[in-house]
Amino acid sequence: MTYNHLTMEERYHIQALKSVGYKQVEIAKELNRDKGIISRELQRNSSSQTKCYSANAACKVSQDRRMYASRASNYKMCLEIEAWINYYILEDYSPEQTSAILKVKNKIDISLVRIYQLIEEDSYLGGSLHKHLRFYHTGKRRAKYGMKYKGKIDGRVSISQRPSIVDEKIRIGDFEIYTIVGSNKNGAITTAVGRVTYLSKISIPTTKEAFAVEAELTRILSPIKDKIKTITSDNGLEFSNHESISKTLECDYYFCHSYSS
Repeated sequence: MTYNHLTMEERYHIQALKSVGYKQVEIAKELNRDKGIISRELQRNSSSQTKCYSANAACKVSQDRRMYASRASNYKMCLEIEAWINYYILEDYSPEQTSAILKVKNKIDISLVRIYQLIEEDSYLGGSLHKHLRFYHTGKRRAKYGMKYKGKIDGRVSISQRPSIVDEKIRIGDFEIYTIVGSNKNGAITTAVGRVTYLSKISIPTTKEAFAVEAELTRILSPIKDKIKTITSDNGLEFSNHESISKTLECDYYFCHSYSS
């Protein structure tokens, strides 16, 4: 069944029926709506202080929530946003100031957690953003924002150094690789897909450990290694043995930009 948002007229009906003592099941029956929809509407859009339901207030709250959700989904960390964050942090603005400036000047909502994660990753990749923080590596800061990146991939070569011909998709031999984790994180498979031919190679189920990914990747690609020119992957630690993979398959290996898999 396709879900449709409640209309303003329906919200007025809910307000009127609730004011005269109708129960949620009865309101749902009157509006020919699922009782769960009525329950969520009253829980989410009633006044948090008075617990009263107003159709006008509920409509505004719902619209604001959808607008914020839509706006937030459009601001995933991309290269442009990352560049803005780098600029402000290198100018010695704090992450808090950076978040506020991006929101006011650039109309971009990026949380402090995302900014600190970017700085943390930059540090593990040898960057200097963390040196511009006023307080860094204190116990409180690490406890509050966590430690997303628990390891470092040595010898990474950025996708920005990859030959431009790969982006043009005019030759065969350029592959992208991924891992797909099973339910409850039990087992994983590694896939390799040709950018031009869409030739797909899939490993047997195994673990997400770097040695297992290396073994399966070299096994499924070795038969066509004379055709392979480049491999590109994301920054997952399961690809830590990229140098060995590159040597075995006699190809170049590149890593995507952060948040741009």
